[in-house]
Amino acid sequence: MARRFTQSLSRLPVVLSWLILLVACLCAPRINAATININGTLDIITTNNGNGVYSALPLGTPFSGSIDDALFNGVLTGGGITTVFDCCIAAGGLSLFDNIMLDSVAANQLNILAGANLFNDGDIVDGVDIEGDTMTAGNGRIEIGVSYILAPGAFSGTAMSNYPFNPGDLLLGLFFITEEDNRGTDIYDALGKLQPVPVPAAVWLFGSGLLGLLGMARRRER
Repeated sequence: MARRFTQSLSRLPVVLSWLILLVACLCAPRINAATININGTLDIITTNNGNGVYSALPLGTPFSGSIDDALFNGVLTGGGITTVFDCCIAAGGLSLFDNIMLDSVAANQLNILAGANLFNDGDIVDGVDIEGDTMTAGNGRIEIGVSYILAPGAFSGTAMSNYPFNPGDLLLGLFFITEEDNRGTDIYDALGKLQPVPVPAAVWLFGSGLLGLLGMARRRER
């Protein structure tokens, strides 16, 4: 009896460690929440009818800001214009794309952003879009976000549990600005390469913490 009681006491730290681990998993509201910094210049303008908020800004205009990958709100500033955005009027928030085939236009745009011939017509890629939006004074809409272009096979589907991604699968990161008028017609579209590419890291740090707890528990069992 006494020996069993002593053995039970010796296992108590292990039990407590597993309880701490369980509580951490259950109580974490969103373990992959991270603020993603947006820094770069306008490298491509695909639509500009002269009536958008950003219409007067030329290629090469520097931008800075951030977006939250859980709330999808943020701010973007460039060329003397600051846009504060939230989510979601029509923006998709967080979207994952699996096995997307690039056409020649998309491949060319990605090569311009990358500054190298990395992509070809017919290439397959995976991807992540994180975006929010806001209304304009003219009852239009501005959508702002970031996109990560990933190697094929980065995802095995579009389940949100696949996010965040393995940094080793990253091919290119970009930010985008899209503006619509009050009829939903695109009046301004622009892209820029993220420099440097910010990889959402909060989940990896949290994962390291979980692995640490697991390791502690296993060491105490020996």
